[in-house]
Amino acid sequence: AAARRTETGWPIELQARDVTQLTTAHLFAQIETPGSAILAVRSGDFLGAGNTLFLHRVDGAAADLCLGRLNRDNPSVSGSGVLAVLDVVTPSGERPDLRLRYELRNHVNGILAINEISDIEVQAIPERLSLGEPYPNPFNSATMFTLNLSASGPVTLRVFNVLGQEVGKAIERELPAGVHHVLWDARDGGGTALSTGVYFARLEAAGRTDIRKIVLLR
Repeated sequence: AAARRTETGWPIELQARDVTQLTTAHLFAQIETPGSAILAVRSGDFLGAGNTLFLHRVDGAAADLCLGRLNRDNPSVSGSGVLAVLDVVTPSGERPDLRLRYELRNHVNGILAINEISDIEVQAIPERLSLGEPYPNPFNSATMFTLNLSASGPVTLRVFNVLGQEVGKAIERELPAGVHHVLWDARDGGGTALSTGVYFARLEAAGRTDIRKIVLLR
């Protein structure tokens, strides 16, 4: 769950991340911050704009949602994206907490995931794109990148040597807005381990870039 505060409240995105062959989802969300209310519910575009069955019921601070992808030729989707958006108001404007129950199924009605999570702190969507300091850095086998994305869309994280030559790609895919963590194993596109040296990681998304220097020690 991720949100950015607006003048009218908190539009909370319920995001699917790294899911495989998703066709239907049943979500029950309860805002646990006292005095809060869900004003409206909107469908996300992960299951496909214009190809989604979207049913919902709102009762105060609770919302029951059912979503299904309607595409005979391509009945499921994989990856990450927004399933639904809850427009929430809280008494003093504080960031809301919520409880979420979900059930995700594939095109043959097999269960992909089912769980209930209480006391979820809604993740703040960053105000601007940035690439956080990798950890560890220096590193000798792998490092973790933190991607702070202010908007959903295509994201690429490439690695270059000091000559400006691309030597690796940590990620290239569509991602929803929010904070994402990407582990990179310091290998080139062919799977060969890179040698000791200074490299530069460049994040590209929403027409903007951010760069971090990393040091590999073998």
